[in-house]
Amino acid sequence: MWYCIGADIGSGIFVLTGQEAKGTVGPAMVLSYAISGVSAMLSVFCYTEFTVEIPTAGKMLHCHHHTPADMWQYLDAFLLGLAEKSHHYVLPECKKFLQPPRTWIRAELESKELLTFCIKRLKNLSKVRLVNAEFVWTEPHSKRIKVKLNVQKEVLNGVKLEQAYITEYVVTDHMCESCSRVQANPDQWVAAVQLPQHVSHRRLLFYLEQLILKHDAAVRAIKINQMDEDIDFFFSSRSHALKFLEFMGKVVPIKSRNDKQLVSHDTKSNDYNYKHTFSVEICPVCREDLVCLPPKVVVGLGNLGPLVLCAKVTNNIVLVDPFTLRHVFLDADQYWRLPFRSLLSYKQLVEYIVLDVESVS
Repeated sequence: MWYCIGADIGSGIFVLTGQEAKGTVGPAMVLSYAISGVSAMLSVFCYTEFTVEIPTAGKMLHCHHHTPADMWQYLDAFLLGLAEKSHHYVLPECKKFLQPPRTWIRAELESKELLTFCIKRLKNLSKVRLVNAEFVWTEPHSKRIKVKLNVQKEVLNGVKLEQAYITEYVVTDHMCESCSRVQANPDQWVAAVQLPQHVSHRRLLFYLEQLILKHDAAVRAIKINQMDEDIDFFFSSRSHALKFLEFMGKVVPIKSRNDKQLVSHDTKSNDYNYKHTFSVEICPVCREDLVCLPPKVVVGLGNLGPLVLCAKVTNNIVLVDPFTLRHVFLDADQYWRLPFRSLLSYKQLVEYIVLDVESVS
């Protein structure tokens, strides 16, 4: 087709009549061949472009790759910032990623949290529609995270192009203050919290452990030692230990004592470095224990008891008089002002059923 068009154009330029046409046949043929050759080269690109099946409105067709349309798509991707490299700062010990400017997010490799974090770091993602995103496997030691993105964009009225891109993230290790202490020497703690419970049964201590795990209260601890009678939490900062104590005071009645030891002293800058130890005492009374209240406590509670049952232990202690069913609440300050212990634990109590009641005058 292009050969015929080129021949017609070439012959049409030199339209002569009679004998003069004999000398112009050669240039017309040369020009027609040149035009047809250039047109044939262009037809290759046109053929490749027009064989692309473009998804149009009302039809779901797939796009062929490696076409001129894809070249423009890749160029558009680089302009959008989707196919570029970016850097992530990670704490290897804490497994946290930096969300600028100064927020650290905990996320495991190939987790939903990390995928969401990587997608949010992309620039100009609002200009396209994200169809799907998934991780591409990489060697764990390569310090690379690859995410495959399927994006869709409307180029004409009702005509949409869909393309897959792979975005690469470079992971750079970073050391926070606590991680640096752990790497240098794990014993370089600044504050320690000791949790002993001097009772035969440790139900309240087990309950406190569950709350600590549930709320990640000890997430800033650099080391935890569990003994037979207590648990020791070590922190790299005194403020972290105080925050941990504040959490425990909100869930159980506790009393703490602070001791400090001088580690070093700089005479020039007048700086002192201390090691702080917080000894915590937990209320030994547990739920369903039988308690014999001291006389001063009985008077202070309006002649309650003195034999009462502990109904509940949170940051307050709930006492119940089994004879009158009267309930009394004690907070931590009231309890530690006049502390008392359990007379019998719930394991020592015997459950029985009343069959008959006989009134004796």
